[in-house]
Amino acid sequence: MERQRENKIPLLFYGWVIVAISFVTLALTYGARYCFSVFYVAILNEFSWPRGSTSAILSVNLLVYAFFAPIAGILMDRFGPRKVFPLGGLLIGLGLIACSSADTVWEFFIYFGLVVGAGISLLGTTPHNPILANWFIKRRGLAVGLAFSGVGFSFPLGILVQWFISNFGWRVSYILTGLMVIIIVVPINAIFQRFRPEEKGVLSDGERNLGDLDNRDENKEIIMDELIVDREWVKVEWTLKKAIRTYRFWALFFFDFLGGLSLMTIVTHQVRFAVDTGFSEIVAASAFGIFGIANVAGHASSFISDRLGREEACYIGIGSSIISIIMLLMVKTPSGLHYLYIYSILFGFGMGLIAATSYTILADIFYGKHLGSITGFIITSLGIGLSIGPWLAGYIFDITGTYRFAFFIAMIALFISGIWIWIASPRKVRLVAGKIRR
Repeated sequence: MERQRENKIPLLFYGWVIVAISFVTLALTYGARYCFSVFYVAILNEFSWPRGSTSAILSVNLLVYAFFAPIAGILMDRFGPRKVFPLGGLLIGLGLIACSSADTVWEFFIYFGLVVGAGISLLGTTPHNPILANWFIKRRGLAVGLAFSGVGFSFPLGILVQWFISNFGWRVSYILTGLMVIIIVVPINAIFQRFRPEEKGVLSDGERNLGDLDNRDENKEIIMDELIVDREWVKVEWTLKKAIRTYRFWALFFFDFLGGLSLMTIVTHQVRFAVDTGFSEIVAASAFGIFGIANVAGHASSFISDRLGREEACYIGIGSSIISIIMLLMVKTPSGLHYLYIYSILFGFGMGLIAATSYTILADIFYGKHLGSITGFIITSLGIGLSIGPWLAGYIFDITGTYRFAFFIAMIALFISGIWIWIASPRKVRLVAGKIRR
């Protein structure tokens, strides 16, 4: 009877609280970035700057995010989220508020590019990945998917921002968006966030109480044991120095680069593309919102990677995204509204599924005390791809007068990314729980 009392699992595993906090945090963090697509239209209307240089504002933000990601990972490993996350929230909020006073491209480069970019790096998926990997093992795909669906939920915030802009102008809208980040993100992370389940007296997945075994690492290994395929690989204490010497590190590096390039080539210019085609700004923003809702569904659907496998889930996401771009290329007049909405659904779902699954793959392959720093360096490639995408599409438009060539490049990049995930082969390191049951 006493033994049963010791093994009793709490009614609410605190890991799900961590998932909820991560969802809200990521929604507002990435909302600060992706709402630039809505601000982009208003900024172009006021200043009439070339699209290449204007979209470069987001490229600077993404470059800073890329090169600050390793620092964010190291800070997370050393200081934990309760110190790092509030700092990131303040940087994002204050940077957005400062954007309200910008009158030159260079001011936007500093406020939105440098300050907001650094804040997003401190609060983004890079530092969240080791937290969720610590809290979940068997249900890692589900937990990461639910938490990272906050990234997708950031897109519907574009509709709110468009309402702000329509009623108060883009300058006041930047102030309101910055205040939302500070008021919500900073306190919930300073008070409720936790790095490891041991801080709440439980182990990963909430399956056992710490009192079951004296050796915590041994207990965790028992939980993970049935998933391991390559025991020699898993036994390695992966540091960045060791990881960078493996082919799997570089396969994931190039996979993330191509995914980031594809995503931001499309996302940054999708509202402007729709407006150029003849849709009203509110209709274009609504398609952006549908994309976000579908992105949430795609992130949340990463639980299928726990059943089918990580690679299989990525292939589903890649296929959905490629088909969606074909739909987007078929939009030539406002009569093609149905193609625009089909694109929004398929691209949002596909990219969400790819994003959530890619972080799960990272944790499956390089799980350990240094996962944050390893994630940070791989995410550098994602950030580089993300930063090139907006500029590339804008530059191609300035030369050709159309986005269609840029969209075709994004489609090819997605196809090649599938080859890199096959090379990384996470299935050869750990099986997923669904394959164990089968």
